[in-house]
Amino acid sequence: MSVDTIKLEITKLNRRQKVEIMHFLIENVAEAEADDFELTEELKAELDRREAAVKNGTAKMFIWEEVKSHLKSLSPRPNAS
Repeated sequence: MSVDTIKLEITKLNRRQKVEIMHFLIENVAEAEADDFELTEELKAELDRREAAVKNGTAKMFIWEEVKSHLKSLSPRPNAS
């Protein structure tokens, strides 16, 4: 299965399922790359806080187009010559 196929399937999941996938991936990467990747206690706490916010509905969610538009608004515009 390709990464693009997996991404497409993930878009079909509900919020709770996506959070579960996110948690699984973080744990999986941390375990598989234990020598090269260390999740600090502070980062673990932040991820747990964010996961709880998603689960209890207090997290503010954005669609990719909103994020992309916001990032474009922050980047400096090249001078028109």
